[in-house]
Amino acid sequence: MPVTMFKAVGSGVMLSCRGAGFPVRMAASRQQLRDPRNSTRGVARHHANQKAQPRGTCTKRLCELRGRRHLSSNHVRLIPGTIAEVTGDASANHGASCIRGLVAGLLHSELGITYTQAFELLASVPSSDLEEALEAWAKQDTTIVYCTERHTVMDTVVDVRLQMDVSSAPLSPSEVATAGQNPYVTLRSLHFNENLDLVQSCGIVDPDTGAPAHGPPPLWGPTGTAVQGLSLGIPYRAASLTVRNGSERAPAVVAVLGAGACTLPVHIHAIFPQTHVVAVELDSGVAEIARAYYGVADIERSSRFQLRGECAFDWIDQQPPRSVDILIIDMQFGGTHAGLLAPPPAVLLPTTLTKARALLREGGVIAINTVGTRKAVLRAAREVAATALCWVPQPTPGSNERAAPRPQTEHVILFCGGEQISGATMMSVLKDLPPLVNSPQAWFDLWCCPIEC
Repeated sequence: MPVTMFKAVGSGVMLSCRGAGFPVRMAASRQQLRDPRNSTRGVARHHANQKAQPRGTCTKRLCELRGRRHLSSNHVRLIPGTIAEVTGDASANHGASCIRGLVAGLLHSELGITYTQAFELLASVPSSDLEEALEAWAKQDTTIVYCTERHTVMDTVVDVRLQMDVSSAPLSPSEVATAGQNPYVTLRSLHFNENLDLVQSCGIVDPDTGAPAHGPPPLWGPTGTAVQGLSLGIPYRAASLTVRNGSERAPAVVAVLGAGACTLPVHIHAIFPQTHVVAVELDSGVAEIARAYYGVADIERSSRFQLRGECAFDWIDQQPPRSVDILIIDMQFGGTHAGLLAPPPAVLLPTTLTKARALLREGGVIAINTVGTRKAVLRAAREVAATALCWVPQPTPGSNERAAPRPQTEHVILFCGGEQISGATMMSVLKDLPPLVNSPQAWFDLWCCPIEC
């Protein structure tokens, strides 16, 4: 079996394989994965009461985890990207630090400690043990494509034959075309190591070339997100303009705050050839990943696309009035505040909302990704004076599910600035637009006006 190693590239590391010319995806059998002794939980249980000598214990348990697993290798083609164009520290120490960040992300919640504490705890663990631990953790259908101390990009192979239930949002025609005769597609997901269970961005990539495939950011699959629902601001604006003026027009400017890996901005740019898209992302590491692994470096050559690396609130302050048609806010707090995981509390402040509304042109709409308890979500809807809400469709148990939301949470898209439009009217408008979401009926069955909620 070829020797797996992590190659330092740019500011992160990319999984590669010595002697084979392509990465090796390491995985235990399904039976082994189900064995609780072979999971990181075994490490967690051992560490629960071992605070007196954590470093030695951690090394020991990682070695035991490595030794218990009998790993098989599945060869997959190298996914070429533009990360090689990014220069930076490619030292061995830096590469080990990146691997340590990912392992810390896997362990910290199970150990009941913070990510920073876990990262420090693993400082004395040999990098070879960390690599073995990652190989043992990897799922059969998942490849670690790239990681830094803070970020990880993974590719997950999904069988499209398991996506045919309406509630799990089946493939769009463009995604089916991408799959061709092969029943599998590859989902590329971005994660913050501190919260590996949360998917920050997800898009479809060509398994042979690694190039992004056109289509809405997937709702379905184990790493799917609800980002595509934010694009419903486009038909909502069109329907509202029709009610007000008897006519509609394509948005001239769409701004996405908290763009992540830019899966939604890229999709909007691709299907609306007259629309200018501005993507704003504070995290420079995420912006670098978007350019290198989600095709944004090529798309930035277009005069209609901008990726701005700055604070979303600063960007709002700098824009002239009446300069945006649709403002999409997809920002995460990083914790829980008053029952909300998203958006950050500052988004709901009257001063922020006043400035945001001032940016809108006639008929302009704001779409806000909102996650939290039902009480908190409905309170947020009142605070932003939402004119429409749409609950995110949930997959059916047993399907190849997207990542499930945390218990006791609601996931809702809030819309502000439009008219009170029914789901049936939205369906009618959407038929005249390029494909924005998978399974529109599943979305509009959950569409309502605040008075109905």
